[in-house]
Amino acid sequence: MEEEVKAIVANATTLLGKISRAHANLLKLGTEITIGAIDARLQNLERLWSKFDACNDELVDHLTTLAEDPYVETDIPSLGEEAYLVNKGLMLELKRTLQKKFATAASATTSTSAPRTTLPRIQLPTFTGKYEDWPAFRDDLFVSLIGQDKATKPVEKMHYLKSCVKGEAELLIRNLSATEANYERAWQTLNDYYENKRLLTRAYLANFLSLPKMKGESASELRNIFHGIKTTVSSLESINRAVESTEDLFVYHAVDLLDTRSRREWENSISDSSEPPKYSALEQFLERRLHTLESISPSKGNGSTNKTAGSNGNPKSTRSHHARKQESKEGTKGRCSVCQSDHFVMFCE
Repeated sequence: MEEEVKAIVANATTLLGKISRAHANLLKLGTEITIGAIDARLQNLERLWSKFDACNDELVDHLTTLAEDPYVETDIPSLGEEAYLVNKGLMLELKRTLQKKFATAASATTSTSAPRTTLPRIQLPTFTGKYEDWPAFRDDLFVSLIGQDKATKPVEKMHYLKSCVKGEAELLIRNLSATEANYERAWQTLNDYYENKRLLTRAYLANFLSLPKMKGESASELRNIFHGIKTTVSSLESINRAVESTEDLFVYHAVDLLDTRSRREWENSISDSSEPPKYSALEQFLERRLHTLESISPSKGNGSTNKTAGSNGNPKSTRSHHARKQESKEGTKGRCSVCQSDHFVMFCE
C-alpha cells in the first residue's frame, strides 16, 4: 500500500508542474497564438486539474502517513489549486484580448468597404491585342479594378474579362466558357501570350521610330516628338528595359527628329563636353526648347501685318493683274547677273 501511495504522490507532483506551466507554454507559440489554440490549452488545463484533484481525493486518508512528506509539508493540493486558477485566468484574458482585436479589424474592414457602392461607375478598359497596350491593361486597369477585388467571384471576373478583350486577344479565350475554373486559365493564357518583353520592346521602339521629323520650328511638332519620346522611355522602363542600356543610339535617333534650328541649338548646348550626351540632358533641352517655341509662337503669327505692303508701308502698284502677268511672261530688259550683258531677264513676282 505504501508503494501505491508514493506513486499517487509522484503523479500529483507531476500534474502540478504541468498545470503551473500551462500559460507559459501557450506563450511560446508567439505570433501563432489563435483563439482556437487558447481553447485547446484551456481544455487540456481542465483535464490536468481533474486528474490532480482525483489524486488529492485518493490521498486524503493517507495524510497522517505523509506528514513528513513534501506533499504535506509544501501543501501541494493548495499549490495546485492556485496554479490552476492563475493559469486559467491568464489564458481567458489572452482570449478576450484576441477577440477584441479581431472585432476591431473586422469593423475597420467593413467601414472601409462600405462606401464602395456609392462611388461613380467606372468604365472598364478594353484590350484589342496590341502588345504596347498590354502592360497598362494588365497592371493599371483590369487587375486594379477587377482582378484584385476579393468581393468579386471568379465566374464574375471571367464575364468581365471576356467583355474587355477584343480583336486578336478575344480569339485566345473565345473557346473558354465563363465558369469559375476558367478565369485563372483565361488570364494565364493572355499573360503568357502578351508578356513578351522582346515583342513589347520592338513595339515601343517601332512607335518611336515612326515619329515624323520636324519640318521647321514648330511648337506643336516639337510637343508631339517630346511626348512621344517620354512615352517610349516610360514604357521601356515599365518592362525593365531602360534606355540607359542603348542610350547613345536612342539619343541619336531622337535628335535626328528635330528641325535644323533645334539641332543646332542642341549641339551648342553640349559643345563644351566630348562625352556622348545623356538622355536626361536631351529631355531637359527638349522641355526648355518647347517652352521657348510655345512662348514665341503667338508673336510670330502677328509678324506680317500686310502682305501687300512694300518696304515703306505703301501699297504696291495698282496696275492690273493681267498687265503684271504679261510683264512676267515677257520679262524686263536689264543687265544679266550671269553673262553681264543687256537682254530681257525673266522674272516673276
